[in-house]
Amino acid sequence: LAENIGIQGGIEWKSPDAGTQLNLPIGISFSGGSESVRYSVMPRVQFTRTSGTTTTTETDFGASAGIAFVTEGGVGLGLSGDWVSGTSSILVGAAVYYQLP
Repeated sequence: LAENIGIQGGIEWKSPDAGTQLNLPIGISFSGGSESVRYSVMPRVQFTRTSGTTTTTETDFGASAGIAFVTEGGVGLGLSGDWVSGTSSILVGAAVYYQLP
């Protein structure tokens, strides 16, 4: 079960081509695990406002999830994924890291 529940949000502003785009994700995060395995999941609402010759606002749903495995020596492997409705792609990430004692 979830050990931590929180509200997370963010902001991204970029200027592609001749317009601007503002992204505002907000969601509820759930995380937990043990000393050697950690997980996190965050469903969210994604607001995107695009301005240029016309201005549009879209509301989509998205989800992020990740899992991390850590050895007793502190070396870890993290895997994550991200998806937003209205797109045809899934972003996947991986990392190897060392956790300080």
